[in-house]
Amino acid sequence: MFYLELIQNVGLLVSLVVIHGLIIRRWNRYTLASQIFSGFLFGCVALVGMMTPVHLMPGLIFDGRSIVLSVAGLFGGPVTAGMAAIMSAAYRLWLGGPGVIMGTSVIVESAGLGVAFYYLRPLYPGLTRNLYLFGFGFLVHVGMLSLTLTLPKGVMLDTLEHIATPVLLIYPAATWLVCLLFLDQESRVSAEQALRESEERYRAVFNNAAIGIDTLAPDGRISQGNSALSEMLGYTEDELKKLTFEEITHPDDRQIYKENLDSIAMMERDSCRFEQRYLRKNGEVVWGDLSISSIKDANGNHIGTIG
Repeated sequence: MFYLELIQNVGLLVSLVVIHGLIIRRWNRYTLASQIFSGFLFGCVALVGMMTPVHLMPGLIFDGRSIVLSVAGLFGGPVTAGMAAIMSAAYRLWLGGPGVIMGTSVIVESAGLGVAFYYLRPLYPGLTRNLYLFGFGFLVHVGMLSLTLTLPKGVMLDTLEHIATPVLLIYPAATWLVCLLFLDQESRVSAEQALRESEERYRAVFNNAAIGIDTLAPDGRISQGNSALSEMLGYTEDELKKLTFEEITHPDDRQIYKENLDSIAMMERDSCRFEQRYLRKNGEVVWGDLSISSIKDANGNHIGTIG
């Protein structure tokens, strides 16, 4: 029964990972609203687990709330863990029975240890290594077992006989697994955020540069042109996107441009610099000192040119 119940709770936590990822992708995870909503989700998962527990005797139940609440504290912080703990404790107090003191104490202990490690993580980055994560889960559940001391003596011994092995072996492993899922999610969200910030910086530099900049698709069509280039050539930015490099290059310089562009596309070199004449929209000729470089994808393949 313990194993079936544990699989169910871990399955719920995996679903929570997905939902939690959606939240932190759309909200700033450090806002109060985001933390409260995350706490509500953790609390709901803990409640579902408590509604389908292992019954050792009337009023004495065991479930996966220790995993849920410790992870809530570790990855959500005090507000998230506090919200989940309040929901769980209120339900456990309502259930009553001889295990009510132990049950509510486990809630406080699990959430509290999670929050403590939440504050330790920035100070000791190594705490996210596999061994330490398993140790975190082990510590949480050693604390859980120690709280059986709050039970009557006869009940305590019977409880330890039934739960000691799965609590010390399976629960820490499950905690470690769920922590890995959350860490992977954090890494993905951080990478996405870094990419967005990099793109924003690129757009700011591109759009506000005092020199003309454009990007060319592999077929030579202009995919982007900034305002300085528009002003230099007399086209609007939208008009530039309908043109190719040949259409804005003086006929006598098109061959030179094409040869340099081909050498970049064939990856014979990464960049080159030369002078050429441009044609303005009104037909006037303007000289330009041009530097072009290859744009590559993650695999190092040429996908365009920036000039």
